[in-house]
Amino acid sequence: MKAPKLNLTHALLGAAVLSAAALAASASAQGTVLFQNDGRGLVYQWVGLTNSTLVPMAWDGLPHIQIAYAPAGTSYARWQLGWTTDRWLSANPGWTLGPTANMARPPSLGLFDGGTISLNGIAAGSGADYFIFAWGPGTNFDSCASLGIWCGSAGPFTTLSGGGGQPPVSLADSFTGVTIVGSTDCSAPARLREGRGSLGHPDAPPPTASSSSSGARAGLRGTSSISGKPSVAPAPVAPGRSEGEIGRPQTKGR
Repeated sequence: MKAPKLNLTHALLGAAVLSAAALAASASAQGTVLFQNDGRGLVYQWVGLTNSTLVPMAWDGLPHIQIAYAPAGTSYARWQLGWTTDRWLSANPGWTLGPTANMARPPSLGLFDGGTISLNGIAAGSGADYFIFAWGPGTNFDSCASLGIWCGSAGPFTTLSGGGGQPPVSLADSFTGVTIVGSTDCSAPARLREGRGSLGHPDAPPPTASSSSSGARAGLRGTSSISGKPSVAPAPVAPGRSEGEIGRPQTKGR
């Protein structure tokens, strides 16, 4: 019995359908990143509520980091003392609150690892701005921020993304660090090390020691400079600019 001959027209039609489906899937793919840091940008915390000595944060089996993200160039308003993440999101349309991450297991210190995450609304391979919320002892960022203790924030930073057949991009290549402050004014500037994430509030007093760093690695935007001057009232940042957490305008990465 002879095998049926392949209908060339049907074969070409089937190939076209498969190609269109592949293109549609690629176009709808979400951007992906590795939600992690490395030694270039650690998570630090105060030793105590009123002791601003910095130590790298250790693993305790609980989440202490949360990401928020938006398409690259989205306007941004600084986080303010006492704001919950929902309040911050209401002041920042276009931003999405993402998943949390635990600190990495020993012997690592100051490192977090949330694995591969998808950035909803960010097309695969495109750029994204992201902001980091961090907290110490507590259930989540909101529980600490509402009490004014053990919280910190840093950003925005800019990264490319993977997805659509490409590997995820590690946030370690753009993240410059964050410090969790223990005092009742959790936005008071800490004695941050060079290149670390910034904290602040318009009413924050000048720090006893200050440092500054462009913080952003080649081709990526971040905010990590610390200013000894109180900042002005918060205002949205125009696309293409980045503003430090205590109001000092930042320059783009080299």
